[in-house]
Amino acid sequence: VLQRRVRENGTVTIGDAEVLRPRLLASNSIIHPVSAVIGFPLDAAVGTCATPNRIEGTGIWFGDTRDAFATHISTCGEEAFGKEQIFVWDAPDDGLFCIRTTNSRFDTVLHIRTNQCAARRNEVACNDDANNETTASQIELDGTEGEPYYILVDGYSEEAEGRYLLSISQGACP
Repeated sequence: VLQRRVRENGTVTIGDAEVLRPRLLASNSIIHPVSAVIGFPLDAAVGTCATPNRIEGTGIWFGDTRDAFATHISTCGEEAFGKEQIFVWDAPDDGLFCIRTTNSRFDTVLHIRTNQCAARRNEVACNDDANNETTASQIELDGTEGEPYYILVDGYSEEAEGRYLLSISQGACP
C-alpha cells in the first residue's frame, strides 16, 4: 500500500521514495497541503502487446490493472492468471537493471519478454514474490543497450488486480 507521509523534518515520502522537502509555512503563514503544491504522477494507460506503454530510462511508473486484460500467462507464479499491464522498454545501457513492483496493492508477478511480446517462449525472466515476506516481485535483468524488453506487470490470480508501482533502476536490486 502506497502511503504519503510527512516526517518531522518536513520530508515527504510516497512509499519509501522521498518526494521533496517542503517548507510547511508559506510566506503568507498559510499551511498548504503538498497535494495542492505538486501534482502527483498520472497512471499509465492500459497497455497490451499490440499497444504497449513505451517507457524510457529508469524511474517509477504508477498504474492500475483493474481495467486491463488477462490475456497472457507466465512461466512462474502459477502462470499468473490475473490482468496485466504491458510496457515496452529499451535498456538505456548495457548492464544490470532492477525491475520491481514494490509497494503495489496486490500480489504481482513480473515477466519479461524479448522479440515478440505475445510469445510466451520469448520470456527471459519471471518472478513471483521477491522473497517469502512479500508479494512484490523483482527481477535483476542483464540488459543490452537499445534492446526492447516487454515488461508484464501481472496478477498472481484472477482476483489479484489493482494499483501497482513499477520501478526500474540501474544496478542490482537492494
